[in-house]
Amino acid sequence: MTGRAAQGGLAEIDGPLEALSGFADRGVRAGRRLWSGLIGLPWWAQVGLVWLLGRLHVLVWTLIVLQHQEPLPALPNPGTYFDYASIWDGGLYQRIHDEGYPSVLPITESGQIGGSQWAFLPVYPFLVRGITAVTGLSWPVAATSVSALACLGFLLVAYRFFRLRADHAAALTAVAIISFATTAPVLQFAYAESLAFLLVAGALLLISQQHYLLAAPVVLLAALTRPLGAPLFGLTLVVAVTSIWTARRSGRPLRLGGLAVLVLAGGVSAVAWPVIAAVVTGVPNAYLATEAAWRGGLILRPLDAYVGSLAALLGPFSAFAAVVGVLAVAAVMLSRPVLRLGLVVWTWVGMVLGYLVLVAPVSTSLPRLLGAAFPLAAAAAGASSSRAYRWLLVLAGAASQIVYLAVLWHLGDGVHDAQP
Repeated sequence: MTGRAAQGGLAEIDGPLEALSGFADRGVRAGRRLWSGLIGLPWWAQVGLVWLLGRLHVLVWTLIVLQHQEPLPALPNPGTYFDYASIWDGGLYQRIHDEGYPSVLPITESGQIGGSQWAFLPVYPFLVRGITAVTGLSWPVAATSVSALACLGFLLVAYRFFRLRADHAAALTAVAIISFATTAPVLQFAYAESLAFLLVAGALLLISQQHYLLAAPVVLLAALTRPLGAPLFGLTLVVAVTSIWTARRSGRPLRLGGLAVLVLAGGVSAVAWPVIAAVVTGVPNAYLATEAAWRGGLILRPLDAYVGSLAALLGPFSAFAAVVGVLAVAAVMLSRPVLRLGLVVWTWVGMVLGYLVLVAPVSTSLPRLLGAAFPLAAAAAGASSSRAYRWLLVLAGAASQIVYLAVLWHLGDGVHDAQP
């Protein structure tokens, strides 16, 4: 090739490269302008955008999975997105929406109490019932809409709660971690999680700000939305004891009346639903027996589900795995990022993790049940200020959502078993 020909060839290459470089530069500048615009938005708009992107991500992948869905007992015909997002536990909530709770418990052929609606709590389906009565919307549309809007409220309140102990970037990252978490699809499906977490986040925020009287009814509502009464009662007790101890040492005034009401609400929340089930059905152990029925008739004793599930999964290695699991929980609770979030977060997360160790099996449902420990997202976000690290957390969650939808939701594994 002659020099002139070589120069001509290089010119032919340089032209497209310069055009591509210019396009890339314009893209980078546009991205920076977009980022600057987002940073300039009010905090609630930024949280709203995180919510919207998370919900769109779930919507897109749900529609993709739906195209490959084979008929299931809970969904003979794949139907629409709203139908697909309302199966599994959504079907039980719909029965409560349509029929309420039975006054006579079903009895199996073996004489045991069978599964029924009593394993599922009333606030979410009754709220949707009120909306369908007023609007005429179908259950799938109304239920998923309530969940999606409750998810928005949850993220907004969670952000305000995280800001008590974290800067804006860390709090927003924590919200993004929640929005794109593995099991975040249920936050917009016909499940009670998003409404329950909204109430829990509200209770944590109010308790942290010492608005104990306002927190009391929120605690009660949360415990009647998801079975979180025992952890909530534990939280109120710890807050009361530490508040009294701190006030005595410092000589500061104590809102004893508000604390008393809060602890009373916590205690009521721990027993309210079992008592209601017993009164309506006339069976003293109606709630626990119904929960046991959903687990194949197994009697619910502390640690049985945890140890038994590990034994089934790992055989002779189960004892070692059980100890490792408990040590892992302890390591999380004693880690600096968790301790840095303060007493209320530390206590709540500890109560949730301890409660799950006591009553929940190690199964594919466990990640969904761990959603109640959502303040751990703030600990994860605060562990490093590296932007790459924080993006990695969010993107890893987004990728795992695809697996959750394509495998667990698609097959119904770990998304529809009642839990205490």
